[in-house]
Amino acid sequence: MSTINKVPASAGAEWLLAGFALLKRAPVPLFAISVVGLLVVALSLLVAVMVVALMAALPFPLSLIPLLIYAALTLGVPCLIFAGVVWAAREVSEGRDASVHHLQVGIRHVAPLLLTSVIPLAGTILSAILLIALIGTDGVQQANDVMLKLQAMMANGGQPDPAQVNALVASLPVVRFLFWMLVTIALAPIVVCLVMVAVSEVIFSDRSGFSALRLSLAANAKNFGALVVFSLLLAVLLFALSLVLQIVGVVVQFVLGPVIAVLFTNLALMGVLMPLLAGAAYTAWRQMLGSAPGVAAPAVSHIEV
Repeated sequence: MSTINKVPASAGAEWLLAGFALLKRAPVPLFAISVVGLLVVALSLLVAVMVVALMAALPFPLSLIPLLIYAALTLGVPCLIFAGVVWAAREVSEGRDASVHHLQVGIRHVAPLLLTSVIPLAGTILSAILLIALIGTDGVQQANDVMLKLQAMMANGGQPDPAQVNALVASLPVVRFLFWMLVTIALAPIVVCLVMVAVSEVIFSDRSGFSALRLSLAANAKNFGALVVFSLLLAVLLFALSLVLQIVGVVVQFVLGPVIAVLFTNLALMGVLMPLLAGAAYTAWRQMLGSAPGVAAPAVSHIEV
């Protein structure tokens, strides 16, 4: 039996503020751990792409093997890395030092953590289905062609002609495409919240993946108000961070070139965002599901699952 605490809606803001507080207490170690984790994720993405390319000629159903490997690497590895950062956030919270070695925590819980990646996988599939439903397969191909043309225009730091850009964009179903983007952006923080509680339950309570997912869904459903508040604040934070880093990226690109600018902005974004989410994940888990002493966990009411 596990008790799910009922927390007020304002707890969603507390989770994010706790993430800021933990990052402020140990900015360099948490940033370094997150950057190392991001490099591991980038390497796994590269391996995933290579696997798909090398095994593309396999007949069905063997052709499903590279797709499963791709899904495991692109969705599972980030969950493993995030688990290590959450553990490091817990160490900082309890007055101990954070270390890159904490990334190994995910390796000790590989199977259940891979199962927690079902949530982002489901979110990705849902987003893809919605996109196809809104603009169709032809619209998706058209949007992909437009993106390739825009990337070609911007190659080598070139400045695309506004008239050409407008002509390309005008050929797209812009309203439906923007609606899809808004829905996806709105769903992303909810997916993040579900994953971060499930990951915390796996590494701190040593639960199976399915049990952690069930508890995460139940806890977030019980505390839907806090989930909504957290999701809205996280969306605002993502927008603000992206805007600031885009401005900084323009300066870096002017000085060091586009490749360094892209690398810098991505490392800076994840180096700040991942510790924030890890601190929020630890705090949310402790308030809704944790039972260790010395941590405030508002429990106006509770249910047994």
